[in-house]
Amino acid sequence: DIDDYQSHDLYEYDASQVGTVESPFFCKRNYHNGLLCEDRLRAPEGSRIKLKFLEFAVDPSGGCSQDQLVVYGKDKNSVLGLFCGYDLPKPILSNE
Repeated sequence: DIDDYQSHDLYEYDASQVGTVESPFFCKRNYHNGLLCEDRLRAPEGSRIKLKFLEFAVDPSGGCSQDQLVVYGKDKNSVLGLFCGYDLPKPILSNE
């Protein structure tokens, strides 16, 4: 089923709230080859979003060329971070 390999969610972010974003299979099972997840966090104009990683496990590859987590800024031309492996990334603060 194609839905097992894709996840597209849009989270409207209230700057006064704290929330959690996780992969569809987190703590349940390993993710499938070809899994594509896209979560969009939106903040009100003039607000910023801080991402803090509590756990992180994405199969490592040289230069994160295979499995990866990419964190974008306002658009996909603004990469704030590219991650893979098992080390916790440092917190990320959006620049918009």
